[in-house]
Amino acid sequence: MRNGALVVFGLVGMLAILAVTGFLYWNKQKYLEATKAQVASLQLQVANLEGQLTASQSGAQALQTRLEKAVQDLALTQQQLVQSGMEVTALQGQISAANKRTEAVTTQLTMVKAELEALQAPPLTTGDPVVTKGSLSALQRISVPIELKAFEQVQGELFAASWDLTFYIQDPTGAMVRNFGKVVQTNFQFTAQAPGRYTLFIADPYGRVDIGDGAIAYTLRYVILRK
Repeated sequence: MRNGALVVFGLVGMLAILAVTGFLYWNKQKYLEATKAQVASLQLQVANLEGQLTASQSGAQALQTRLEKAVQDLALTQQQLVQSGMEVTALQGQISAANKRTEAVTTQLTMVKAELEALQAPPLTTGDPVVTKGSLSALQRISVPIELKAFEQVQGELFAASWDLTFYIQDPTGAMVRNFGKVVQTNFQFTAQAPGRYTLFIADPYGRVDIGDGAIAYTLRYVILRK
């Protein structure tokens, strides 16, 4: 009896061990299956991420290509702008030169027209001689105004008695018609290119220390050839 009880007890123990072992194995299997499912899910996620990464890399490559193309287009546009600027500058120079040539031609035509009108006009008539005499003290200057029409002429001469005097002529705008410098005697002639008051200037350029005491006498004679 005692031996039978031991056998039964041993069988029960073995069954208990087998049951516990089976339970543990079953739990292990469930854990392994869950782990396999997680691994499969992670693999799928990795595959999806790899697909997204590949797509992103393709998109980045496309963006890089577009960026390089845009940089090339920008450089080409800048070159075209520089070229256009050079062409505009060249055109402006050509236009300026053409305008100058046009102005020169217009001036020449105006002068030719005026000369033709002068040639077609009646001949000039010589007026009575005009004589102006006087003397100039140190650094003194006088002016002799003459009203003229276009293309009227003045012919005359200037005499200085002892020392030379400076003599020059200005047009109505103040521009120099002719500067004779220092002269003792000179003949002069000029034609009015525009109507207005022309002025003959006579000046004593010396201080009395230079030439001693006394004024310098002068005689100015001229006639006007009028229309």
